[in-house]
Amino acid sequence: MSFRFGLIGAGGVAETHILAMRMAHDVQVTAIADVDLARAKTLAERYGIPGVFDSAEALLAGASVDAVAILTPHHLHLPAVRAAARTAGRCRWWGVRMATASTDAPARSASALSKTPGMPYRSASVFARARSTSAMAVT
Repeated sequence: MSFRFGLIGAGGVAETHILAMRMAHDVQVTAIADVDLARAKTLAERYGIPGVFDSAEALLAGASVDAVAILTPHHLHLPAVRAAARTAGRCRWWGVRMATASTDAPARSASALSKTPGMPYRSASVFARARSTSAMAVT
């Protein structure tokens, strides 16, 4: 079974992440979300991504993913982290800055960022660890 990623954000960096994830064995990008639905659809069509959504919340509610990569602008990371953390009982990983301001760091920690490794697709070996811990709950 493939490890399924969802992408939150379809901006300039998304294509780089898609290409990097495609290099890892047995990993698929199965969903993408962006407030600009046309931009998400364009990437989905280009790379054969079956799930297209207009918000992080819609992706998290409607896609079958094992993890998400949050690729939104930095000032929008915290709301996406919080949305992912609210999906209790499902494994969620993301690669984002810890905080854009010192006041954000405690909130991100409280959103369980400390329980998840960042930037998981940078190394194929991380996917093996991800599969072995896929039962981890984020609450």
